[in-house]
Amino acid sequence: MNRNNNGRIIRNIIIYVVFIVMAFVSLFPILYCVSASLRTQQNLTESMLPFTIWSIIPKKITFENYIMI
Repeated sequence: MNRNNNGRIIRNIIIYVVFIVMAFVSLFPILYCVSASLRTQQNLTESMLPFTIWSIIPKKITFENYIMI
């Protein structure tokens, strides 16, 4: 019975890891769009390449794009 319980725990851990990865992959484009909308055009093109996880965070937040719309 203990062996069956360990298998169930491992299966649940794998399922949760897959769900977390799927959630990140699904939410990343939305996060990137919001981040890009809070940047100036110059800041956006400067941080485009090379892409790192830190290029998502704007160095200077501006609402110019929302005002222009």
